[in-house]
Amino acid sequence: IQAMWNNRNVFMREYRSHYYDVTPAYLAKVCFSIPIDLACGMLIALICYYIVGLNPAFSAYLFVATVAGISQTIGVLAGFTMGYSVADARKLVASAVISLLPFMIFGGLLIA
Repeated sequence: IQAMWNNRNVFMREYRSHYYDVTPAYLAKVCFSIPIDLACGMLIALICYYIVGLNPAFSAYLFVATVAGISQTIGVLAGFTMGYSVADARKLVASAVISLLPFMIFGGLLIA
């Protein structure tokens, strides 16, 4: 999130100079990061899935890898959005903690 906030200053300078608009810049960053984030999530799932010794069926692994990849992508996109939308770094950290804390608290309680 902090890295997105640092990029925000560069983006605002270039936006004020009319180099590009908000929507194309955000969509370009998102479209570039989605395949990388999906691959990273699936790679982490590959390593963890077989080390933990879960169901050896490949279809079960694909389900876990897909969920992990999508979760990673959503997290990165939420970081992009928060990093670019908040002007002050202190407010950014406070809003990130407030918005992510429920996921940390209740994340393990929903697993059957």
